[in-house]
Amino acid sequence: TFRSPAVALMPDVTVKPLRSKGNAVINLMGTAGGIIVLVFGMIFATSKIYMQYTWYVVAVCAVMLFGLTVFALTVKENRWAAEMVADTEKYGGKKKNSAHAGLQAHFDIPLLFTVWGNVGVGTKSSAYEIGITKPLFNNIELNLSYYDGKFKDVIDGDEEMRAKGVQMGVTVKF
Repeated sequence: TFRSPAVALMPDVTVKPLRSKGNAVINLMGTAGGIIVLVFGMIFATSKIYMQYTWYVVAVCAVMLFGLTVFALTVKENRWAAEMVADTEKYGGKKKNSAHAGLQAHFDIPLLFTVWGNVGVGTKSSAYEIGITKPLFNNIELNLSYYDGKFKDVIDGDEEMRAKGVQMGVTVKF
């Protein structure tokens, strides 16, 4: 997918106050890509028992190659990064480096659910998330998790921000 390169590129070319909006656009485009794949699945009738997936995979690959071509031709990372640094200096922003390390673990309880957890600690943030995943069908899972995180230096200040909450969702695997 193109989400990982976009997520890696966005902070390099976006000033801090606009990064949450940039992340929202990335998530919106990821959702649009998922919808396109679902539509292709309906068009190529991938739910049939004896289905040849060749044209389905070719269509998805064609869309991805088209997206890669547009991305490569239109994204000017070095120029945009220089503009972002200039804007940060012009409007008084701070440039600070940070580091982050994390750990992930999961434990499967056969026929019931999977218990999982993530923990991360860094120079500007620390967070953890614990949850359970319950398979509903062959490719559909129900997820429930609790997260708690602290973040420093949110939009140029040294104040600390905290995020806590419960998330519930459904995962569909293709």
